[in-house]
Amino acid sequence: MSDANKRMFLIAETDFGLSMLRHASADEPIVVSPLSVTFALAMVQAGAKGSTREQINHIISRSASDEQILDYYSELSESVLKATDGVQCRIANGFYLNNKFEIEKDYENTVTKKYSAKVERHDFSKADETAK
Repeated sequence: MSDANKRMFLIAETDFGLSMLRHASADEPIVVSPLSVTFALAMVQAGAKGSTREQINHIISRSASDEQILDYYSELSESVLKATDGVQCRIANGFYLNNKFEIEKDYENTVTKKYSAKVERHDFSKADETAK
């Protein structure tokens, strides 16, 4: 990926993170990782269609192609997980699915392989068990 494309993604991530913080209540403490939210949106984008997909594309990438988005965020996920100088970072990407629904196998493979996410199926009608 070219430096110009990487810069486009970095600008989109920064703008999104700052926008999130601007919309947060000044009266309430908040701890949030804009990068984690962006990874979550990238995972959703991989399975979205139509205007939802277009809106997510604009937020996380300034409307890059689907292939560029997948390449950039899967590469970023991989690089974050690599230890450098003894420092290791972990990302807790997860996809929690109501077991009453099915998702396309290609989408599940994309989420698990490209974003190192864990896909778990739960019975959401049993809130106490699911919360564990």
